[in-house]
Amino acid sequence: MGVNLVPELRRFAVVDFDFPDAAHVPANQKSGTAGSILDGCVTPGMHRILKFDFMSKNIGDTDLVIGDPKNHPSWYEYSQAHGHFHLKDYNVYALYNAQGDEAAPGKKQGFCMVDIEPIQDFANPGQKKFTDCVSNQGITVGWADVYSRELACQFIVIDGVPDGDYTIVATTNASHVVPEDTYDDNTICVGVRLAGTGEQNIIDPPIYHALTTPTVNFNDVPAGETAVRPVEFEVRSCRAVSFSIVSGPTTLTGSAGTTFGTLSTPGSMLAEEHSLLPRNAFLWLTYKGTNAGDVGTGEVKVKCNETGEEWTVPIIANTIKRPTVAVVLALDQSGSMGWPAGTGANRIDVLHDAASRFVELAQANNGIGLVRFDDKAYFVDAVLPLTDPSIDINRPKLTADIKATMPHGATSIGNGLEQARTTIDPVTGYDNKAIVVFTDGLENTYKFIKDVKDLITNRTFAIGLGTAQQVSTSALTALTMGTGGYLLISGALSSAIDDYFRLSKYFLQILAAVTNNNVVKDPSGYISRGQKVRVPFRLNSSDIDATAILLTDLPIVDFALETPAGHVVGPTEALALGATVASGTNMLYYRFGLPLLGGGKPAHAGLWHAVLGIDDGERSTSISRIGKYTARYNVSVHAYSNVRLSANLTQGSFEPGATLALRATLTEFGIPLIRSAQVQAELRLPDGTQTTLSLTEVRPGVFETDMVASLAGVYQFHLVASGWTHRGEAFTREHLLTGVTVIGGNSPSPATPTDHRGDLLCCLLDCLLKNDALGRFLAEHHIDAAMLQQCARMCCEKNSATSKDELAKIEGAEGLQTSDILRRLGELVSQPEFAEALRKLVGGSGQS
Repeated sequence: MGVNLVPELRRFAVVDFDFPDAAHVPANQKSGTAGSILDGCVTPGMHRILKFDFMSKNIGDTDLVIGDPKNHPSWYEYSQAHGHFHLKDYNVYALYNAQGDEAAPGKKQGFCMVDIEPIQDFANPGQKKFTDCVSNQGITVGWADVYSRELACQFIVIDGVPDGDYTIVATTNASHVVPEDTYDDNTICVGVRLAGTGEQNIIDPPIYHALTTPTVNFNDVPAGETAVRPVEFEVRSCRAVSFSIVSGPTTLTGSAGTTFGTLSTPGSMLAEEHSLLPRNAFLWLTYKGTNAGDVGTGEVKVKCNETGEEWTVPIIANTIKRPTVAVVLALDQSGSMGWPAGTGANRIDVLHDAASRFVELAQANNGIGLVRFDDKAYFVDAVLPLTDPSIDINRPKLTADIKATMPHGATSIGNGLEQARTTIDPVTGYDNKAIVVFTDGLENTYKFIKDVKDLITNRTFAIGLGTAQQVSTSALTALTMGTGGYLLISGALSSAIDDYFRLSKYFLQILAAVTNNNVVKDPSGYISRGQKVRVPFRLNSSDIDATAILLTDLPIVDFALETPAGHVVGPTEALALGATVASGTNMLYYRFGLPLLGGGKPAHAGLWHAVLGIDDGERSTSISRIGKYTARYNVSVHAYSNVRLSANLTQGSFEPGATLALRATLTEFGIPLIRSAQVQAELRLPDGTQTTLSLTEVRPGVFETDMVASLAGVYQFHLVASGWTHRGEAFTREHLLTGVTVIGGNSPSPATPTDHRGDLLCCLLDCLLKNDALGRFLAEHHIDAAMLQQCARMCCEKNSATSKDELAKIEGAEGLQTSDILRRLGELVSQPEFAEALRKLVGGSGQS
């Protein structure tokens, strides 16, 4: 423990005293009250003063040893009144009125430290050692130095201060000149009741409080969502202060279902403090949104338990519709999308499945649009409104258009982004907008991300299919983080279960993010015929609705829900209970409001299970005939909830050696979950090894950690948060994040250079079309080489106006549009025979 100094005040008295001029103070009185003139504590004349003893006690386990003050000249100043050296600014005290405002300042007092009296009730005090202010100062363990009220300057001048209740805040070793192991207990508060002159009574410090929310306003609460608002108090007192609800909250007006409730959270009790700085106390009220447009009123009676004062507080609430979002998917269809993904399917097939599931799972009342890009961008679908999956005609159109996306061309992510912005800008009728970009490669042609970054103002997410070297990581990160979105990189995929559903999990997590949902649970696994799998997940009373999603690689898995009471709800019963049950691309999901009336009992908070089994019907039998007895599955549970996890990853560099910083925030009703949760990150490193990182709660509800990314590659983080809500119910939340380092990763993002491709193409065509062998090859495929050569020459002329006129004459004479020639040429170029002919030509074997 070491040295530990604490103060104590005692023997308060009020005295009217006539302080003489210092020149008239007899030498034998200079150490008394009259000597205060010499040390500048008061001016000559009549003053009312509050006198008291000030004790500085050593309650530690080590003696405070100062020794001769001459060895510490910077610590000391000479006291003329006392005739020896005092520690500078050692004791500080001031008087405060019942409202917490300073009524009379004290003076920073010097102190000579010696053993005056032992501390009462202190076990095993040491032998008295320090008795000489001149040459050997200190305080022995278990002893106190005492400045009695008879000494000079040991008072507060209270001229004009009326009688009443006051607080003295006093600190010893205020400047920390004396080293201690802790300074936390160096300040105390003492209440004193001033009443005339003479001895004064010590009381509990007075309490000042004020209601700072004369009305509690639940403004714009989304339908079905529970909002929390405080009855708030400002407190200025050193004492512990608590508040409670006397009655209510009571509903006065409102539609059916309008109710106000309470929430037991930290904040209604303020602990004892050694300060009069303003503090806030809260009593939390709840309101659950009913139907859009509803308005309700109520009231609640509250009180301060220590003073007994009561207040009646009005409540006002209104409900709005649940926020909606318009999303545009910008999908890469460049040629590399035809390559194997590593999962057993091609990249384009993986995209078809993942993006289709995004559309199939999106909630009604939201909207989705679609654009594609290769070296150009293509408008596909405007933002189409979504309705109930059973009757929606727009979802099938969107999924069909997604699956019609086919690989060809180069990669211009900038073009795709620009088209996405053009598509989403005119959209109205939605509360929020977002863009989701999917790409499998490095941007390599006009336009680049850097060219359009400043145009993208909507929240933007990106998914990169590939390794760190294959995706434009730094440019996409700069784009998405600037909008409040984020980038997820898949890394090299394989047929392993963690990789198989990775792209779909990325899309579904982003869907959850843009629709204000959280991922509760997201495990993957295998299931065999004859096996039952029960996947546990927890819901709590703050969850408003939930979506339980089953993804499979084979459409042979049955899926049901088991409530905390053990009742199993299948698709038929779920539909009868008002839940949405829908299927999609090897996907089945339940979406249900909470509580769910399963088996006649309302099911809400507790441990639920997703119950899986292999279908024993015709689907399973037909697949088993070809040797498929085991299916992959992923169960993803999302909740629209008042318990929310937000997480992000930042990195200042994209080179190996960069620091990856993780940050997660947990709130309930917008209030931080304080010291009631833990967050861990399960990490897969670029070399395939795995580890777990623990995030530290650095502030209430805020968790952080960082690590050095020494390897080049993709760092895949699976954040898992678990803990207890304000009601004491268990919860979990999950979130995927990725960090990437690559050698050369800090190189500037490309911007579109001057485009010389037309010049190069003209040169190439001119050279090739002069070759007789190529001419015969074109003729065999019904393309007039002379006509093509003339068109190319006209198109490549520098004077574009003349070229277009001459080209129009040629087209008119031949009866053939240039677009037709180019279309037929494009079809020819895509054939393997053309590539072989060109290879022979370049190699010299094509000459006749």
